[in-house]
Amino acid sequence: MSRYLDRILARFERQKAKGIEKYGQILESNPRGVIEALEYLAEELTDGLMYVEEAIEKLKKDVTLEQVDVFYKFLQGECPEKFEIKEMPNLTQDQAFAVIYYLQEGLNILLPEAYEKCRICGDLFDSDNEGCSAMLCDAHYTSMCPHCGDGVECEDCELYKEIHSEEGKEKEKED
Repeated sequence: MSRYLDRILARFERQKAKGIEKYGQILESNPRGVIEALEYLAEELTDGLMYVEEAIEKLKKDVTLEQVDVFYKFLQGECPEKFEIKEMPNLTQDQAFAVIYYLQEGLNILLPEAYEKCRICGDLFDSDNEGCSAMLCDAHYTSMCPHCGDGVECEDCELYKEIHSEEGKEKEKED
């Protein structure tokens, strides 16, 4: 048999034994009604979603900004300590960040989506913890970077004001 099927069958057997221990019978012998069974299923699926969200969060938190920064610099030709690599990549900052962006957005693997590149200095930063999260214009990208920030707040950004004044006008039309 396949290793996956073997694990699935073993899981079925464990769940069957657990059910008999907990309820004193196999599932097929349970006299509950369909609505009660569906409610129980909904609870189990909700628990499953909680486990999925927990795993996603743990995977995303496992990769720190510092680790991504080492990868970013590696893509630009800087060999990390403890490595001897003969054929190093030599990408520009924009090309290196395009790889990181693809890993974040395209493949959804391990990298928090909040890691951004400053448009001025090229350094990476965590937009969840630094600066404006609106990312509406160049000024926001500049002000979000902890190295190049100019102190522009959302309320002072002209683009932010324009967008929010248009939203206000649309709400007035709806009312």
